[in-house]
Amino acid sequence: MNWLSVLIIFGVLQGTILVFAISRSKRGNKKANRLLSNFILIITLTLLGRYFYTVHPLTLLNAKILFVGDFIIFLLGPMLYLYLLELFRVNPNLRIHPAVHILPSVIYLVIIFPFFTADRLTFLKLSNDYLNVFTGIEIFAVLQNLAYIILCSLILKRYVGESDNQNSSVPQIKFYKILLGITLTGLIFWSLSLGFRFFDPEGAGDYFGYQLVWIVLSCAMIVLGYYTLLNSEIITYDTTAKKYESKPTGIENINELSLKLEKIMRESKPYLNPKLTLAGLSEMSGINTHLLSRVINEKHNKNFFAFINSYRIEEFKKIIENDESKHLTLLAVAYDAGFNSKTTFNTAFKKLTNQTPREYFKLATNEK
Repeated sequence: MNWLSVLIIFGVLQGTILVFAISRSKRGNKKANRLLSNFILIITLTLLGRYFYTVHPLTLLNAKILFVGDFIIFLLGPMLYLYLLELFRVNPNLRIHPAVHILPSVIYLVIIFPFFTADRLTFLKLSNDYLNVFTGIEIFAVLQNLAYIILCSLILKRYVGESDNQNSSVPQIKFYKILLGITLTGLIFWSLSLGFRFFDPEGAGDYFGYQLVWIVLSCAMIVLGYYTLLNSEIITYDTTAKKYESKPTGIENINELSLKLEKIMRESKPYLNPKLTLAGLSEMSGINTHLLSRVINEKHNKNFFAFINSYRIEEFKKIIENDESKHLTLLAVAYDAGFNSKTTFNTAFKKLTNQTPREYFKLATNEK
């Protein structure tokens, strides 16, 4: 074993732990978690297959198993795509037929079928005869997975836009971007390895092309495992909003609804709940979600995300003006005001005040 073998094994172990942890979770969207664990399992099995390429001598049986295992390269993009579809409850009418996702893998297995029954000499001959075929297959696999990454990016972008009207924070977006980033990074180095095979098939070309793909994927799997460990709510998160029956308000005038909402915001301070959703505020106010969204959009000229964060920012300002808060950091005050992440706080504050929190704090301090 060399250091590359050890690194790949660490990636495999980390991936195995993640698959086990996610599949064992009893909370969150179980179907989505199952798809996520399958996605990570695919990467883990791919890494495991590459590990055997680093072990010599390579037996005929191992070589055949590795050829069969390569069909999973066609499942990376589809599995991530299906995971985001299920997690974000995308309209079934916008989904691709399931047969489309598995067709490339089936075609690949048909192409390599002659390898299954070949003896050693026939296997070597077929390997040479199929060189151009395998190059074409790899190019197709890269393009296919790239197309799925684009689809996943569109789904994520759409979810973020819709979430602004449903949630006061956009949970775990960083995690989903990490998943896309891992897949895209793998594809980039995979593409480079294809190029190196044409221009520098030996030496540095082989190492910085082909081997670097597995170094990057192994490191990415280790980082993903560490991030998930620190953010365990990722696998317990479910985008399915609880549906509340509309309570009769007895108020039909949108101005009166707005006044009612403002009173609730002042007196009950629901914005202090970092996980506040439109459905949750609807239940508290007795205003159905459709009317509530309309009140926020038309009377306050904001989406739900900006509306709630505007109250949090005002709460932040009140807290830092209090002498008792001098021992707290700005981030600690932000958490007390209802924010749940530094990034969301800084972005919302800058957008609504045209100042960074630190700039505002220095100005407020000087005015005192």
